[in-house]
Amino acid sequence: MEYDFSKALIRCSSLYYIVCPGKTKTPKQQYEYTEQVLKEEMQKYDDLGERKQGMANGLKKAAKIAGLEYELNRLESTKHLDPLPTSAKSYLKRLYGELKYNKQSSFKDKGNKYTNKGKQVQTAAVQLISSLDGCEYIENEERLTNGLITGIPDAFLGESIMNADYVPDVKGSWDWDSFSENIDKALNPLYWWQLQGYFELTGAKEGDISYCLISIPDNMLQDEIYSLQNRMQKQSNLIDVTITQEYKIAEAALIKNLTFDEMDEKERRLKFKVQKDDGAILKAYETIPKCRDYLFEVQEKHLMGVFSDKELPMLESIEEI
Repeated sequence: MEYDFSKALIRCSSLYYIVCPGKTKTPKQQYEYTEQVLKEEMQKYDDLGERKQGMANGLKKAAKIAGLEYELNRLESTKHLDPLPTSAKSYLKRLYGELKYNKQSSFKDKGNKYTNKGKQVQTAAVQLISSLDGCEYIENEERLTNGLITGIPDAFLGESIMNADYVPDVKGSWDWDSFSENIDKALNPLYWWQLQGYFELTGAKEGDISYCLISIPDNMLQDEIYSLQNRMQKQSNLIDVTITQEYKIAEAALIKNLTFDEMDEKERRLKFKVQKDDGAILKAYETIPKCRDYLFEVQEKHLMGVFSDKELPMLESIEEI
């Protein structure tokens, strides 16, 4: 069974995978990089003036310029080649299974406790940032698409989700450790690109990513307590470990570390402001046709099902995401 990938949509949460630079430059990137370095070196050479150009430093720079010109000429024939990075191909091979067969990683389909908590506390997180920002963000459940990208923004301010003024996105941190590691740290590029997609879909020009400390829901807390009981039960020879002082202390600590209502609201949020970057989304749009072509290529190779052996790569050279 063949599938038409000419209309495949890229999720906003995965935009970074298709645009992030690979570990090595493509021929096009190498050409553009060499061209830029050559321009900079030529400007530095001109700034030296005729007297210094004839001295040792000037002669070295002239030799460097000659080398760059030779390299640029060598790269000329391949400067149009700009293949997808390995990270994009890895993502697209997963997307291939989702689109054609509705199959996902069993881990992803099941989720994990960290992502599950994020989903369950989204409403509480939106309420928290609404209280702190002095406005009422409207929670959203509608999936948006424009024929190229797709996504479900968490919330918005404005006339409607399709005509928004501001789009915040919330990330429910698991505990203090996962929350605090974002202090004094650059925003995760995955989330920056995700918001760029949301801006394009909603019309908003700005928004933010907010890491929020929200107490764990009761159903998840009971799961954690049950896991704690099982772990400690296996470590003891007692019929009921819950009667021990050691267990009672451990359970109290668990509850304390997963609940945050006693903290001031403003101390339970880390806010990263993001502005729309029109150049970024254009870069993504330029890449999506190549992604669709690669999905067709994956389908062709998959249906063929027989491959010749190739030179084995060194393990450390295999990129994974």
